[in-house]
Parts: sequence; C-alpha cells; structure tokens
Amino acid sequence: MDNRVEVEVHRANGLYIEMLMDMARHDVQPIFSLVGKIRPELVELDLESRLRVSQRPYLLTDFRFKDDPWWLAVQGMKDEGEPTVWSSHYPRAAAVELARRTLTLVWTVAGLQSSRLAIRLGLSPMTVEIFSRMKLEEIERIAERHVVEMRPRWKEQPAIWRRLIEAARRGDLHALQSIDLHGAQLLARELMGRGG
Repeated sequence: MDNRVEVEVHRANGLYIEMLMDMARHDVQPIFSLVGKIRPELVELDLESRLRVSQRPYLLTDFRFKDDPWWLAVQGMKDEGEPTVWSSHYPRAAAVELARRTLTLVWTVAGLQSSRLAIRLGLSPMTVEIFSRMKLEEIERIAERHVVEMRPRWKEQPAIWRRLIEAARRGDLHALQSIDLHGAQLLARELMGRGG
C-alpha cells in the first residue's frame, strides 16, 4: 500500500475506534447496533490495543462505498434540506470531521487510479469513478449532510470485530495477520458478489 495512504488509513481507523469506544461508554442506545453487540470489548481497549486495531490495511468504516446508486444520487445534489440527525453522545462535529477525513482519503485513492488500493478500501469501481470526478467541496458537503452513513465495516458480523479486538489486546501478530487476510478476502468477495 502507498505509504501516505497507509498512514491515513491508520489515522482514520484510530479516530473511528475512538468514536466507537465513546459510543460504547456513553450511548444507552448506540446509533450503530454493532457497538451494543461488542460494547464490553470496546470499553476495555487500552491505548496500545487501540493502536493495533487501527493499523489494519483496510478502512474499519464503510460509507456506502459499494452502493453505486446512492453515490450517483448524492454526488450532484446541491442543497438537500436539513442534515441527517446525529443521535450520539459523541460530538457531531468530530464525527463530521472523521467523515470528511475518510471521504478525502477515498477521493485521493480515486485520483491515484489504483484498483489494489480501491479494493483495500472496499470501493466499487463505479464509486472510484464517481469520486475521481468530485470536487473537494462536494466531499465536504456529503460528510456534513450524511455523517450517519459512516458505519462500521462488517456491521452485521460482530465475531470479526471480537476476533480483531481480542488479537489486538493480546498483541498476537500472527492472529492479526490472519484477520488482515480474512478482511482482504471479505472485501474482495463483497465487491465481486455485487457484480462489480
């Protein structure tokens, strides 16, 4: 992976884990159901374990990156009325900044025209094409208006998250490498399964 992209993926992952941990600690009814399912694991993460979790070679967040019709629809919209409701203890402004950072990273990767990096980020070919035509102002608008679309990757598979967090807590590099491989396979399978 391109070193600059890898650093940005790790930063975005670290911020996303912090957000999920905050939700696990403070939100009675988290906006992402995954947080409720892995609450004990998230709450117990220490700084070193969080760092290990964040250093995955793929984004731990998804922003409907395989939903081509959604991206086609929101790409050209100008004023869509009120932004989506944010109902978490975690500050909306911080979540929007993380969404902006994530979408800017995707925009950068789209500009590099690297299918390998696109797969690592879970981007469909059409989404890459859409992002390559976007202006930075559009990305900022989408981050602000649609922050709730920034969801945990594999949100319906808490077992993957539990394995990742447990391996990070133990500092088990072999298990983390195995999880990285499994994650890459899941991303490729998801992209192939959608016909893209």
